[in-house]
Amino acid sequence: MRFQGIMCKSELRPEVCTFCAELAGQTQNSNYFRLAGPTAKSRIVWQNAEFALMPSLGSLVEGHLLLIPTQHAFSFANLPRTVLANAKSLIASVTQFFCENDQQSLVFEHGAVVLSGCDYERRMKRAICGACTDHAHIHILPSVSAGMVVSKLEKMRIQMSRKPLESLCGLREQVNPACPYILIGGSDMGSWLIFVLEYVPSQFMRKLVSSSMGLTEWDWRQFPRINLVQKTIQKIGPQLNDWLRSNTQAI
Repeated sequence: MRFQGIMCKSELRPEVCTFCAELAGQTQNSNYFRLAGPTAKSRIVWQNAEFALMPSLGSLVEGHLLLIPTQHAFSFANLPRTVLANAKSLIASVTQFFCENDQQSLVFEHGAVVLSGCDYERRMKRAICGACTDHAHIHILPSVSAGMVVSKLEKMRIQMSRKPLESLCGLREQVNPACPYILIGGSDMGSWLIFVLEYVPSQFMRKLVSSSMGLTEWDWRQFPRINLVQKTIQKIGPQLNDWLRSNTQAI
């Protein structure tokens, strides 16, 4: 079955998409293998038919994970409601895993959109809208206060709208498909929040989160922090796998 905005597994694009390359088991065109080396161990620490979890390049903390759909989609708002329901359950399990280790969690996404038109470069620049790839991915960071990040965002002098989202399942209905968005949630927040901005510069949230943590090295291209990626694979990966097997239902 094929959905609008999402590609079938057979339509993964390893020749142009870094995440599709990794999901297909190919080292070529993967940013991770380019930086870590073609013989590096896969960074996928957990995977099922719909999602994969992997440490983020340029990890801001140990345990900084990316949740990515195994099918190519531009943003989580492009995913079917049933898939979003499973994403909600998985995110809740991961954040609870960190909570059991006395760590609060920040969850965020740069929501990409695709504009119609023949100017490919202009269209793709807007499609990325703050993300570094057009393959949907949600960041999950332990030991970071979501409330503090939201407070810092709202103090910035930029034009944006804010609205609460009771459940991740309703993201598809709450987002205008023609507008980029930022999705923020966390263990110290009562509900998800959607922020809609006219323009989102590349790595906007990464820079904002780094600033809230007192870090200055936020650009993953300049500071890939492969050592933190490897620590997450080796230390947190096995523990998280055991936790998800025991505590995640029906995903």
